[in-house]
Amino acid sequence: VIRALEYYKNTGEKISEHNKKEKEKRSPYDLYFFVLDMKRDKLYERIEKRIDIMIEDGLVKEVSTLLEKGYKRDSVAMQALGYKEIAAYLCGEMSLDNAVEILKRDTRRFAKRQITWFKHQCDGEIINVDEYDDIKSIAEYIANKVGQQ
Repeated sequence: VIRALEYYKNTGEKISEHNKKEKEKRSPYDLYFFVLDMKRDKLYERIEKRIDIMIEDGLVKEVSTLLEKGYKRDSVAMQALGYKEIAAYLCGEMSLDNAVEILKRDTRRFAKRQITWFKHQCDGEIINVDEYDDIKSIAEYIANKVGQQ
């Protein structure tokens, strides 16, 4: 809302009108837009496994080191997923188990928002990765699509 008001104040034009005109513009570039998607339960399982690996690989130590070096919890960098939850644990605000569960939940929510955002962007092709055997076959599919143009 603030950005829209600033834009109107500076230009006298509604930001919605500006955005509509921008969407109608044709890119001078050959753009290929692919969105990789998968079944939600599989995605969430992968997210949770990845966070478990991050914890095993030293996320707690990494955040602890940053705090010891003087990085403030309210800095933009320390608000990243994973850092803020682990910092809360290290400051005694919650247990490690609780911090990890919140991190997993918030990462799932972030992934859901990303999927929604990507699906509403230009005319991208949504690729369901569940329909492919491996990443190589997805890459080959994309390479073939781009090569056909």
